[in-house]
Amino acid sequence: MSDRSAHAILETPALGEIMPASRDAGALRRPCQLIVMTAPHAAAKSDFDTIGGFIRELDPDIRTVAFDRRPKWWELAALLRQPALTFAPIPLGRWRPLRGPVFCGQRMPKSAEYEALQRHNFPVPKWALFTEHSAPDLTDFPNYVVTKPDFSAWGAHVKIRRKGRVRWEKPPPSRSLGQCDALLAQQFIYTGPRPVAYRVTTLFGQVLWSFKITAGAERPALEGPDAFNRVQDNRGVCIVASSRGCVIELNDDEEIIRLGEAASAAFPEIPNLGFDIIREVPSGKLYIVEANTLGFIWHFSSEMGLRAQREFGFSLDAQFGGFRKAARILAEKTRQLAR
Repeated sequence: MSDRSAHAILETPALGEIMPASRDAGALRRPCQLIVMTAPHAAAKSDFDTIGGFIRELDPDIRTVAFDRRPKWWELAALLRQPALTFAPIPLGRWRPLRGPVFCGQRMPKSAEYEALQRHNFPVPKWALFTEHSAPDLTDFPNYVVTKPDFSAWGAHVKIRRKGRVRWEKPPPSRSLGQCDALLAQQFIYTGPRPVAYRVTTLFGQVLWSFKITAGAERPALEGPDAFNRVQDNRGVCIVASSRGCVIELNDDEEIIRLGEAASAAFPEIPNLGFDIIREVPSGKLYIVEANTLGFIWHFSSEMGLRAQREFGFSLDAQFGGFRKAARILAEKTRQLAR
């Protein structure tokens, strides 16, 4: 990572710090609206009803209106009277409100995420793109590479292969993302005998929560980055930390959290990002392997998030005061940008 990016990380707020309102907030006081669009399986509307109450405490001039379905035209027409900003922790496709800027998830291939991160000098594993008509040279890659569809989610169809055996194959269609016409080949980063990964979820560049995922102890141990052919009982090795039997716990590693916060700068139009970060063993070097620009990562109340919090006994909201912190961030953005 460049000195510039490292400098940006050092200048981000201290962990858990809730950014105060701008010193010019008084001048920005005006009646305005925060419109929130979500979906029941992705994020509970009640989260944003609660956050809206906190926003009202911070600034009575901001009204929060949350929808967990596409609103009718007359519902939107009623919101035209005041400046508005729309926030969505999901993609909205072509749908747009009648007034104000929109910040939402965006469908972006992994290769485009990597390109954006590299333009901002953030560390990603070496990668190359295979298509039906092009096969890049993997000579400079390590012996083993990770392959996955350029569009995919939830670790689907991620495989480990010898670099000499990587060939183009059309990825199967994703239920949520549709057909993908490119295959990503990525340098394999060894994170220890069993895979370990970290998620840093940000809202407009500030951490809301972070957790660590460790592969289950019943998984075959991988004793080094080239040891796939020495796995006990010749069983296959899954390199996705979040596969069945994994252990999830809150993460307080400051270096990892700072990297996730700083990397948000690569995606200024996407408000809610989930950076998947891994630490190489033994070098300790950090790599970003995904930004989850699509959304569906509001795990305070998603099906996956609720299940993990119940099973492993932690609260994402309690880690950094998530709902109150989100209220401060969204209030600040609404004051600044509502039109």
